[in-house]
Amino acid sequence: MTTAEFIKILQESDPKGTSHIRMEGGIPHFAERKPGYYDGPYSYIDEDNNYVTSTEGDKVDIHCIDVSVHVENLMCRFNNLEDVKKKFIFNIGNNQDRVDRVMKEVESVYKDFKEMDDDMYERQLEEAIKKADEGHRYFQNKEVDNIPEGELNNHIYYTWKFMSPLGEVENFSTPWKTQPILQSDLWTRVDNGEMQGYYEWIWQPIKIEITDKDDAQVHNAMKYWFDRITKNDK
Repeated sequence: MTTAEFIKILQESDPKGTSHIRMEGGIPHFAERKPGYYDGPYSYIDEDNNYVTSTEGDKVDIHCIDVSVHVENLMCRFNNLEDVKKKFIFNIGNNQDRVDRVMKEVESVYKDFKEMDDDMYERQLEEAIKKADEGHRYFQNKEVDNIPEGELNNHIYYTWKFMSPLGEVENFSTPWKTQPILQSDLWTRVDNGEMQGYYEWIWQPIKIEITDKDDAQVHNAMKYWFDRITKNDK
């Protein structure tokens, strides 16, 4: 089915265009045009009622959101389960069984993603600390402050620049590289003019002293960060 044929079907079914769409696979979120061969073939029913699988021409991928995807999109390191639950609203009368099923799925998905997220963050932070110790520098695009609240802001995690100890600049940035810088409180954003149009995030390792007088729990926590971050002798 082509996009024109799909639009025609929708217009015939709902001429005013005010109804919500329900489809298998979740809630339609956005569409993306690609070459037919990219990411695998596509399928359609031709005029002779044949089921055709092809890589020719172009295709449009319609990306959908289900419960699992929505939970993943909502999660960040400082969201808790209750914050995520608030983003699920039900206008289905007294169908409490349906509500309970959905919320049970939300809790299960959150738990799984939280475990993976925590593990990923620890590895992200360890890699960022290693790079900082080696003299790598981090620069964030100042446009991050010019995107209206509520709109997609790619400058938060993307569009950064990284400078090696030799002064070589890398433009490729991902949340893997930038999330620990933003969230660990071990870097501070400054407007120092070192790179035009960019803030620099300055690495500030925590330096502490460990003594036998410390409470055992505090002692262990401080020693953990002392060993991992400063790497200096006590």
